[in-house]
Amino acid sequence: MEKEVQERLARSLTASSADILPYLPYLLQDLWELGSNPADIVQAARGVGAGPGWKVLDLGCGKGAVGIHLARETGCSVKGFDLMGGFVEVARAKAHEWGVAHLCRFEVQDLNEAVRTEKGHDLTILGAVGSVLGDPGQTLKKLKDTVRPGGYLIVDDGYLLEGLEAPRLEAECWTREAWTRAFQEAGLKLLSELRAGEEIHSVNDQNTVAIAARAAELARLHPERKRLFEEYVVSQQQECDDMADRVVSAMWVLQVEARS
Repeated sequence: MEKEVQERLARSLTASSADILPYLPYLLQDLWELGSNPADIVQAARGVGAGPGWKVLDLGCGKGAVGIHLARETGCSVKGFDLMGGFVEVARAKAHEWGVAHLCRFEVQDLNEAVRTEKGHDLTILGAVGSVLGDPGQTLKKLKDTVRPGGYLIVDDGYLLEGLEAPRLEAECWTREAWTRAFQEAGLKLLSELRAGEEIHSVNDQNTVAIAARAAELARLHPERKRLFEEYVVSQQQECDDMADRVVSAMWVLQVEARS
């Protein structure tokens, strides 16, 4: 994996260094639902008519929770991509466990490569992967090209509250105005916006506790990397703090303009 790709991947997983990547499967082993809430994605997909025969592209699929729930609850076919091989292995195993392996295909691939080759999907999902695909305009253009005319996008991300300074983390965070402008410039119709409720904070706190426990285990196994693991826990807590008072988590459902 190229260094630039590794760094993008690390940033998308709230890490300041790509050195943490080999340890992420261990650190995140207690979490299946990475990023997006599967229930919210399923509800949004149903709202635009997702069902049997639909082709869904899940970019940054993680361990497959979103795609597997979608396949099981709507009957659609899901193709998911993620750069973390350990996550993809879990996704494949979970698809078999949940009885939807015939509907789900999970592969290891850079999302920037995937958006260049994947076309004609009914729905594309980009869930909580930050700026892996670029700024708002670049991201939406790449996503738009993966779906059929009149198809749909679900983008799960967030925006910085107006009047506040940049988040504590160094990761790029866009304002809602920037997102709205990007929707318009990309020729996308905003159908709905769902903002995360207060429950997200307790879920994030629980996840951080689980990650901290695994980090402590790794520190005992690899004392020479103790600082690396501690820094990752700190980055997770900082993200939770940002989401509590500076960043609004939001999921947008968008429709690609049909060609006349």
